[in-house]
Parts: sequence; C-alpha cells; structure tokens
Amino acid sequence: MRALKRIGALVVLAVAIASPQHYLDGIHIANEASRIYAAQAIVRHHTLDLRPIFDDYFPGWRTPPNVDVAMRDGKYLLDKAPAITLGAVPIVAVLDGAGVAYRWQAWLLALLFSTLPSIGFIVAFRRWGAPWPLAAASVLATPWLVYAGLLFGHAACAALLGIGLLLALGPLSDPAPEDRRSAVLSGLALGGAVLVEYTAAVLLVIALIALALDPTRRSRLRWVVLGGVGPAIVLAIWNTIAFGAPWRLSYGFKADAALAATHAHGVYGIGAPSSDALFGLLLSPSRGLFFFAPWLVAGVVGAALAARSSSIARAWRIMLPVGIVAFVLVIAGFPDWNGGRAYGPRYLVPAIPLFAIATVCLLRLARWRYIVPILSGLIAASAVLAIAGAYVDVYSSPHITNPAFEINIPILLWTDPAPTFWSTFAPRIIGLAVGLVAFMAVFAAVAPRPRTLLSPVIAIAIAIMYLVIATRPTTDDRARVLRERALAHRLLDQPDAAARIEQQLRSP
Repeated sequence: MRALKRIGALVVLAVAIASPQHYLDGIHIANEASRIYAAQAIVRHHTLDLRPIFDDYFPGWRTPPNVDVAMRDGKYLLDKAPAITLGAVPIVAVLDGAGVAYRWQAWLLALLFSTLPSIGFIVAFRRWGAPWPLAAASVLATPWLVYAGLLFGHAACAALLGIGLLLALGPLSDPAPEDRRSAVLSGLALGGAVLVEYTAAVLLVIALIALALDPTRRSRLRWVVLGGVGPAIVLAIWNTIAFGAPWRLSYGFKADAALAATHAHGVYGIGAPSSDALFGLLLSPSRGLFFFAPWLVAGVVGAALAARSSSIARAWRIMLPVGIVAFVLVIAGFPDWNGGRAYGPRYLVPAIPLFAIATVCLLRLARWRYIVPILSGLIAASAVLAIAGAYVDVYSSPHITNPAFEINIPILLWTDPAPTFWSTFAPRIIGLAVGLVAFMAVFAAVAPRPRTLLSPVIAIAIAIMYLVIATRPTTDDRARVLRERALAHRLLDQPDAAARIEQQLRSP
C-alpha cells in the first residue's frame, strides 16, 4: 500500500510539472531543437552533421535555420554539452520509427530528461533530510519548474548536481559513514551534470575541494573522482570526434557570428562579473532569481549561518557559501547573462539546489519565531510566479521589464494558457485545471501544519503583499509589451489572439 501511495505521489508530481506542451511542429526554438536535431542526425543519417536534418525540415535553406549550432570543417554540429542528445538517440529511434511528430518528440524528451530528473531530486532531497515542503518547493516554487517541462539542459543539470552533492558531501551534521557506493554514484551524477551543462564544472570543482578540506569526509573523495571518470571519458570521446581534441569544447566553434563574439570573451564567454548583471540575475523583475523566487533569499542567510556554525560539517560549510557566490559570479561574468528569451534566470537554475540546501541550514540553525509562516508565504508567492511561467509564455524577451505581470498573468487571465497534454482531449482550460489540481494536491500533502491560527494568516498576508509589490515596475513602451504579447500568443498556438493585438498595433 505504501508503494502504491509513493507511485501515486510521483504521478501527481509528473502531471503538475509536465502537463504544459510548449512545442509546435512549425516553430522549432533554437536551444531545444539543436539537441533534437543532433539526435535525429545520428538516428536518421548516422552522422553528427546537422545539414541533413536542416534539409529534412527546411528544404532549400541557405543559412543555418538554427543559430545554436557549431561549425567545423564545413559541418554544422551540436553546440551544447552532449548528454541529452546522447541519451535521446535510442528514444528518437523509437519515436521516428513510430512516426511521432516533432512537437510530441520534444515533449516526450522533456518529460524524460527534465521532468523525471527534477522529481528524482525532490525525492532524494527529502530522503537526505529536507522537510517535504522545502523539497517540493525547490522545484515547484522556483524558475526550475519552467525548465522542468522544457528540453533545455538546466533542469537535468540542477537535478544531477543536487543529487550528486547530497550523496558526495553526506548529511549536514551527522557523521558521514564510509559509503563507497554512494560516493561513486555521486561522482557519476556530478560528472553527468557537467556532461549536460559545462558550467556545472564550477560546482564540481568546489565540491571536490570541500571534500578534500574536510578530514572527516576526505576518504570519500577518491570514490567521487572514480565515479566521474565515466562521464569524463564520454565527453573526451565526443569532443575528439566532433571538434578534433578532448579539450576542445563546442562553445569555441559557434557558427553564428554574434554568438561566436560573445563566447570569444574571456574563457568561453566567461569574464569579470558586472554590477548590472548581478542586479539583473538576482533582483530585477525581468530575470532576478529573488524576484521570481523570493524565498531563496533564505538560502543566502542559511549559507552565511552555516559558514559560521561548528555544528555543520566542514564540507557543507565550504560548499554552500562558496558554491552560491562562485556560481552567481561566473554567470554574471557572461555577456549573455540574461539568457535571451527565457522566463527567469535560466543560467542560475543549476544552483537552486544549493539555495534549497542552505535554507535547510537556516531552519536548523535559526530560532526565529515566525520564520516558517514567513517562508511559507514567500513560497506561495513564488509558486504563483512559477506556475504563471510554466503554463503560459516561457520565452520572455529580456527587454520587457516585468514579464510575469505584463505578459504571462494577463494572458492567463484574459485568454488561454499554453496547450497541455490534456488539451488533446479537452479545452485548454481543462488542461490548466488538471495541472493546478495536481499542484494543490502536492502542496496540500506537504504543507506544514500550522500550530496557531496566526501562522496561516501571516503566510497569506506575506504572499499577497509580495505579489502586489511585484507588479511594479513595468515597461515604459506599451507598444513593445503588446508586440511581445502577440508573439507569445503565436508561440502558444493562439493565432486569433495574436492577430487581434497586431490589428490593435496597426490602428492609428
């Protein structure tokens, strides 16, 4: 009976996360499409060269129909880390053989390589010792939710990093037993994270240093390194075949001139961080992590408390503050830190497990009376913003000041949400309802039980107050907002709504 309940809970989580279907047969978004194209090139044409796939989808093309590609020796190649593409090859072979259309191939791959790993982190985080509400909120009440339903690499990278760190560094304070199996698996997960997103290497290196500096957990280090050998070999082979040497990364071969210039800056595009990027990544209503998930501020406080607490294992005292600061600074040093068209700071998604783990430290170390209801209110507000992203427009322009309240929530209130898996059988609003019921079921199951009536009152007040404040600021250029809403409707397969806005823009 217990096993059935667990399976049921996982199914409900999958429904909540994976219901939206953001892909269309006629519109192939560059980031995700390049991964699918590479897998299809291997399956259909037995090559890494993407040109035959361009011919399949865009006969007569002259310039690459996807800007997210690399170029070497006249061949167009995948410009991403290869893990998702390699994992997708056998699945694409089956789907191609069954005649499954592009949009459903993309959705199924997102389910397998983004949704399921994200659920895996929630389960692992809970087993490690996090409270259920916090484990669920790490995905469902942050921008991670948006990317857990898309075929970007961010969700898979976050899940693998989070699981790898939990296994490698062990419990926060209890003695860590000599567990070679867990240590090897942690190395496999951390190495796999790098094989999904190269920026994960920053946190991998810090984790190895943290283990080396903790005498009580240092013995785990060699087994973690051993687990990472496999992914390192895979990456070396891929780079040698595609780019001529094990150490050559795809980012050094960008085909698009503008993207090549961006990645020529510093080390594969990473240079000194700027204050504008730091503000944009953390606080701005356009991309700020703490704007879209204000409860993650608790992770910053928790990391600071952990660094000073002798009750926390030294490995975690190093990993949490150094990892959070280092990863944010690295992304802030990238000229394209805003991530182009995205909902929230997509490049920071892999660091969300660190913020969530540090929040556990805050709950253990702080003795503030109303910390739980305040945190609950901020989590509730964050969940609203995350759902508004996942179920509406996931490709927000960086030129819109406040996309959640200027694009997503107006579309959700005045027209229809994104198509969902359930839209195949019922109107879109039914699909949204199914997803929201799943969300409510999850949060009802894991929500902390209030000890006094005052606790839920504080939580509700905090959530409402934050959402009201977050409606400002807004974009000065109203026409730009309308154009972006029209584009969002196009991407949501709502041509009539887009046409109405475009007509309004043409009217004197």
